[in-house]
Amino acid sequence: MSTTTPQRPSYLDTLDCVITETIAPLAVETDQAGAYPRAAVEALGKAGLLGLISAQDVGGLGEAHRAATLVIEEIGKYCASTAMIVCMHYAGTAVIEAYGPREVREAIAAGQHVTTLAAGTTRMLTQTPTFDHCNFTVVSTAPAELVALFQSLLIDMSYDDPEVRPLCDLEGLQAWYPGRGDGYQALETAVELAGFYDQQGDITATDYSF
Repeated sequence: MSTTTPQRPSYLDTLDCVITETIAPLAVETDQAGAYPRAAVEALGKAGLLGLISAQDVGGLGEAHRAATLVIEEIGKYCASTAMIVCMHYAGTAVIEAYGPREVREAIAAGQHVTTLAAGTTRMLTQTPTFDHCNFTVVSTAPAELVALFQSLLIDMSYDDPEVRPLCDLEGLQAWYPGRGDGYQALETAVELAGFYDQQGDITATDYSF
């Protein structure tokens, strides 16, 4: 009996070059300045990655939403600002691919147009109970005094501080609070239904590569 390892998608190899040459070197400057990562977005466009989920008949790569997720995840390891912009671009692209004019679809596929979802164009279908969207987890052997210091540094961050605000905006928050482990039932159920992880947190999805 033999097993085969899924081949790594070529678009991720292309992305690696963009990250190495443009996204990663500019990430710190982008976040500290709260600036639009224009160079990164333009590089992604030239590499064809803004047209990742655009149909092939308009010049795109014709990939599906899972590919978009992989690209966003990889970019997010280096620059959260660029990852968020690309995420919104893919969300807008999905709508335009379904309902938009061909000339706009072609411009997106060619990397000449960055899109997003305009305010008021979406509606809420349902809402889960609130939960903490960003937690820091430490191992049980971590020095208690350092953990306490790190927690105090986060909680003492003020959104009114102009130097701190860009960092908070990147996380979509205005304040840090002591962490909690409850309120995740709906999310845990969704993960179980998707069969993406096992109980140990290992990825079990057969068509996922990284």
